[in-house]
Amino acid sequence: MQQSTLIIKKFLKSNLITRIMDALRGILPIDAIKEEMLEHFSFILWTLKRIVLPVSVLYILLGLFHGINVLGSLILSLFIFGYSHLLPDVDLLLKPIPEGKKIKQHFHDRYLVLFLAPLYLYYALSENPKPVYSNGTRDFHNLSSLLVYGAFLLLLCSFLYYDSFIKSLGLVAFGMLGYFTHLAVDKKLRF
Repeated sequence: MQQSTLIIKKFLKSNLITRIMDALRGILPIDAIKEEMLEHFSFILWTLKRIVLPVSVLYILLGLFHGINVLGSLILSLFIFGYSHLLPDVDLLLKPIPEGKKIKQHFHDRYLVLFLAPLYLYYALSENPKPVYSNGTRDFHNLSSLLVYGAFLLLLCSFLYYDSFIKSLGLVAFGMLGYFTHLAVDKKLRF
């Protein structure tokens, strides 16, 4: 695990990455994002070896048993796993409600940030974004956000793979597994 941490630290200290992070430091909480990456990188590798690889083999066998080619959806599922593992940290982009101000913020505004995180990141980097406010807690680090994200993935994947329930289920399972492992690393799940 130490070796994987050294690899990510070396990557973060590279000249190009350092220049990009210096440019974004005033806009995004770069130090918090860097800490989160270091904290999660070794666990992602552990999860890939011990959980994702066996589940991938079972997914391929299930596809062979049903006569469905699942290799393309498996590759997409692995990308979704990685994306979902980093997704709960999008709440670092939300602004805390200023003291003394009462701002009416609907819960669906925050969930739209969760569902459309790449678009919100682009929007946050634009010149004058309208901020989405947070309660001050880590809004997406809970079980209810995991379930809402799973329902969103199920809806999205049912349109993407409307002809194959197995492919839809695989994408949703890998996405929820990525989100779940993030919550497990941050010790936000209580059983």
